[in-house]
Amino acid sequence: MPIQTLKEGLYAAKAEFVTRLVSVLIERTDLSQKQIGNSFGVSESFVRKTAKRFSVPQRKRGPKPKREATIDLSGSEL
Repeated sequence: MPIQTLKEGLYAAKAEFVTRLVSVLIERTDLSQKQIGNSFGVSESFVRKTAKRFSVPQRKRGPKPKREATIDLSGSEL
């Protein structure tokens, strides 16, 4: 087994870290980027830049679609 240089070791560790971060971004859409950053010990901007670099789709945000009111035409009262 060849001995890695320090540079190669750091590159491999960063690649593994980023892979885990991207997998959490994809799987845990219920968490915000800030929450994910806090759990990994990195800044929100690092999470955002990593998501953009690996084309991770953004989670949906904004108001929820309004439901249309339904009318009960059976004539029965509640």
